[in-house]
Amino acid sequence: MEGYVFKSADSLDYSRIDDLDEKYFPFLKENIVTNDGLVIAADPGLRRKLMKEAKLLSDLTDAGSARHAELKQMEAKLVQLNELGAPGNAIQAMQDIRDQVVNDVRQQEIQQTENLDDAQVVELVENAIRTRPQDFPLLAKYYLNAE
Repeated sequence: MEGYVFKSADSLDYSRIDDLDEKYFPFLKENIVTNDGLVIAADPGLRRKLMKEAKLLSDLTDAGSARHAELKQMEAKLVQLNELGAPGNAIQAMQDIRDQVVNDVRQQEIQQTENLDDAQVVELVENAIRTRPQDFPLLAKYYLNAE
């Protein structure tokens, strides 16, 4: 069970620089049998809701989230340039800009991580959930109210 949680957390962390790919989020994807024989049933609906909340939380607590939106727009523009048959140097220039944005986002995330200790990261996440419980019904109920 813990392995599924950790693997899912890795996929959520990756989603900070790319779209969250459901195939890399194993939590609740299939039935899990614990060491003492307890079966935790797969739940696709709950899984999708949790992924949605986790992605929103990631975006809200990510210093580079605005740059991620910019990056997605650049990716769309690159596709459009390719489809229109733009000259190779125009496409290369856009790819170079995109690569610079990717590097900038990575640096922002490294700086944010370096500047916050574990308690501050937890506080940042919990405050996001507390101030917007309507956006995080699962996390507000099961994470904030966990005993």
